[in-house]
Amino acid sequence: MPHPPKPPLRRARCRAALGTLLAAALGACAPLPPPAPVAPRTAAAPGHDTAAEHALRARIDAWRSQCGFPPYLHDARLRRAALNHSRYMARNGRAVTDFENPAAPGFTGIDGLSRARAAGWSNLRWASSGSADQYMHLPADGAALGRGVATIWAGGVYHQLIVAGQYRSAGAGLLRVTDPRFPAYALELATIALGGWNRTFAGARAPLTFPCAGIRDVPYGEAASSELPLAPGVSRRGFGTPVTLVGNPGERVLVLRATMESLRDGRRVALRVLDEANDPNHEIRMPAQAVVYPTSPLQPRTTYRVDIEGTEAGRAFRRTFSFTTSATMG
Repeated sequence: MPHPPKPPLRRARCRAALGTLLAAALGACAPLPPPAPVAPRTAAAPGHDTAAEHALRARIDAWRSQCGFPPYLHDARLRRAALNHSRYMARNGRAVTDFENPAAPGFTGIDGLSRARAAGWSNLRWASSGSADQYMHLPADGAALGRGVATIWAGGVYHQLIVAGQYRSAGAGLLRVTDPRFPAYALELATIALGGWNRTFAGARAPLTFPCAGIRDVPYGEAASSELPLAPGVSRRGFGTPVTLVGNPGERVLVLRATMESLRDGRRVALRVLDEANDPNHEIRMPAQAVVYPTSPLQPRTTYRVDIEGTEAGRAFRRTFSFTTSATMG
């Protein structure tokens, strides 16, 4: 396994996916290599990481609140389904996947909907899940790990919909385990289960965007290997912070024009637009969703101005705002 020549103290790798009965899985992150192993300071005790869960929930809730999204209702059944899947990943080689093999130990359901049902979720149609993993040098802080997982999900063209979803309820299950290959690092296995459909959603404020005005802590990009299938037109260096637009359920969002420019030097960013109609990977399955994304990483700690025009359910809209990238990749 290749290693970066100068491994940072904290490096994330992920695979994330969303799946429903009616919509296929939304993306999967291929793993980035963890840091090169060094002698550990302390042992990472495996177990349910409630501190990381709370931090993950707080970060996603704060983002959603700032951008006008309804808060997720945190559901004990979905949390149980998520934790069961994190335990499944831990028991099966720590490999991150959104699906389970019925013949493997710890199996509770093939996909997110099946696992939610097994945990007592009564809605027979709407449930999904996303998964990720992250390494952090010991001694690792649970809250930082949780925030890091949220950052992973916030940076993907497809799995940004975990943050900007139309679902009503959510439950996160994070598990800290050890990886014998890298004893100096804690490994966090994370799953979030989403369920129910928020039919009221944004009302006349639709479409909502994430990021939105004033957001300052989103990753400036992700590596080209970090999300599979890869969105079209992405450079070898990866892609930049996407902007997801989400309308009311059943109402189509159509982007007609989009620009993004750096307020530091005025440079325009090359963009692509994906929606249900033109996504060659068929990962965007809802007409109320569209994604505008830079085809190369943005600059860290830089403010960008976004201007998007289009229609939502045939009604014209324009969204103009600025957001600031963090110093990290997703």
